[in-house]
Amino acid sequence: MVEEIVEQSEKELGVVVSVDADEATIGMYNVTNGTSFFMDGEEINGIKVGAYAILKQGRNRIVVTVLSEKVRDQLNTINSKEFDNRFHAQSIQRIVKVRSQGVIKDGHFSLTSAVVPMVGNVLVSASSEDIADIFSRGVKECESVTIGRSLMENQPIRIPVNDFFASHIGIFGNTGSGKSNTLHKLYLELFNSRYGSPALEKSSFVIIDFNGEYGSGSAFKDHHIQLYDGVKEKFPIDENLFFDINTLKVLAKATENTQVPFLARSLKKWRENREYTSMEIGLLKKCLTSCSIDLIEEWRDVARSILQEGSNGEIDCMNVLDTVKTFKNDLMYILEDGIEKYIDKGDSIDGWEYSNLKLDSVKRDLAKCVSSFNPCVSFLNFIKFQKIYERNIWACNLIG
Repeated sequence: MVEEIVEQSEKELGVVVSVDADEATIGMYNVTNGTSFFMDGEEINGIKVGAYAILKQGRNRIVVTVLSEKVRDQLNTINSKEFDNRFHAQSIQRIVKVRSQGVIKDGHFSLTSAVVPMVGNVLVSASSEDIADIFSRGVKECESVTIGRSLMENQPIRIPVNDFFASHIGIFGNTGSGKSNTLHKLYLELFNSRYGSPALEKSSFVIIDFNGEYGSGSAFKDHHIQLYDGVKEKFPIDENLFFDINTLKVLAKATENTQVPFLARSLKKWRENREYTSMEIGLLKKCLTSCSIDLIEEWRDVARSILQEGSNGEIDCMNVLDTVKTFKNDLMYILEDGIEKYIDKGDSIDGWEYSNLKLDSVKRDLAKCVSSFNPCVSFLNFIKFQKIYERNIWACNLIG
């Protein structure tokens, strides 16, 4: 009954006369040509370009924005020999174009193209309840915060506290357009509301200030400030959150088709083999078996950088491995005590080769260094080995 009374009290401003996809042309009634007008003793806001309006279609209320308007005096045309400057409200023809933005149904707004304007739908002004439904998404007034008034409709704008502030917020605009001021306004209204004190007690607010806008001493109260300079004081991040493919691909600016899949494969293997030294010794043996001197040299470079980073002394374990050279295409040799010892392509590296190359010492020293690294350094070094591993697969034609 209440809904029927509300619907009957709404003032019809015009009617849809044509539809083109999600755009509609509205013929305005001749008594609605002003910026505001009176109907039954009530002042009604007129339709303005850029403002919201409502097309009534059964139980659906189609939310539209006004794109443009065209006003024509039917008593004066471009073909008239004389023009009459006397204004007659009934002689003005006003045509408005609107675009569908979504639908309000049962008090809930949704972005959808399932419901489109139809010829004969009537246009009404967007009420304060409609504006609230659009921005607060059906949340009650007691669970929302008022952040201002709409420019065109002059209606209060409320946003839901939990749905808005507990989500990602993107503010876009050109330099100097007021992005920082907008963010400041949003949180100022939150803190000034009845939710402000609980929010400050139970939540942490981290500001990453790239431009130094909030560096002055008066920006915040002293007892609310905790600085992270990246050297002594670092901002803690949960390891599972950091080592997530969505986080890593953004940090690495990885390309979607090639680098992201490689990162995903590497991350999965690293999670399964955090102590990956044995696996990398196996990779070295595979490179030796395939007699690929380029991959062996890459492996030695990565291993040497890890050993140098993890120890301050001499890297004696790599001395023999550093002597590996190519003799012919399918033959390599190592130099031990001035004697050349050869490795044929396809040979197993589990006999005298393993012992003479001192791979046990290399494995032991690498494992000691890897276990001392923090997760970030460990993962970065694993990626270097993983690149060699995937290149070796391609070289040996093992994919498929």
